[in-house]
Amino acid sequence: MTLNQFTFFAAIAKHGSLTRASQELRISQPSVSQQLRVLERDSGVKLYRRSGRGIELTDAGRLLLGRVAPILEQVAQIKSIFSQREEGAETGRLTIGSTFGPSTLLLPSLAARFKKTHSEIEIELRTRSAQRLEQLLLNGHVEIAVSTHRPRHPELAWEPFRRERMVLFVSAAHPLARKSKVTLVDVQAFPLVIRSIRGVQGATVRLLNELAGQGLKFKIGMRCEVPDAIKEAVEKNAGIGIVFEDVVKREVERGEFKILQGHGLKLESDTYILYRGDEPLSALGQEFLTLLRKAPAARQVTDAPATFDSSMVHSVTNVNSDATCSLDWEPLL
Repeated sequence: MTLNQFTFFAAIAKHGSLTRASQELRISQPSVSQQLRVLERDSGVKLYRRSGRGIELTDAGRLLLGRVAPILEQVAQIKSIFSQREEGAETGRLTIGSTFGPSTLLLPSLAARFKKTHSEIEIELRTRSAQRLEQLLLNGHVEIAVSTHRPRHPELAWEPFRRERMVLFVSAAHPLARKSKVTLVDVQAFPLVIRSIRGVQGATVRLLNELAGQGLKFKIGMRCEVPDAIKEAVEKNAGIGIVFEDVVKREVERGEFKILQGHGLKLESDTYILYRGDEPLSALGQEFLTLLRKAPAARQVTDAPATFDSSMVHSVTNVNSDATCSLDWEPLL
């Protein structure tokens, strides 16, 4: 059995006619007939029969078609990728979306690695709220996104990506910065600086609501639209910030912030890869998705979808650059 034989067989199944199949393949009808006879001989079963309506597949033929169709589709995608490179057509754009946490360090790093092998394309990273990312995916303005939320729209497919660590952090001048370990009592003595309602505060709010359910009450001192605003507020000693670890990694290394340890809080949030499940990704999009799947996992996401079908193929833009924080000294609940 050869790839050409599978191609001829799929064309006949598509058209129900040797003549139309040979016209599509631009190969003489006798050559197509010969290859099909060899395919039937090698498979040992009858794959098609002639009828008044043309050529119909047998049960064995339909079974074979179901197996070879995905193979032929993958071959076509591979040919498309290499033909683009050979013709110098790889001059397009790949637009990636992300909520604020995953976009801080990992996605720009992966995009830079991708750019090394795709030097002529333009990569755009759009950082938006989870809800806005879904709209961008649906209207085609973003091809792949990494989000802290699973999609709500059935047209969007998702895969587990990474489990990101969230941290409590303070400025180097904060009283708690001098402690090697802090307690929950220490943390409760100071207001928290978290994401605002307009931002993507889901991971933080889920955490705090869980703590409130355990009888642990925290004061919200400020709600900020973007992580940079949280960092600025914490730098001014407005309270204890909660962000993804990558957001403050560089400042911690420089000694500007201190991550609080020993409080016993499990600060983690799952992230997910999102893309259109009802449309195939572009060749570039498929390559970048493969790169994402190979990215080092900070922590494995434990609640992977039981029904996920892996065959369903389905300059950083910083929004709200002038976003501010709002004072809000009310309890969380």
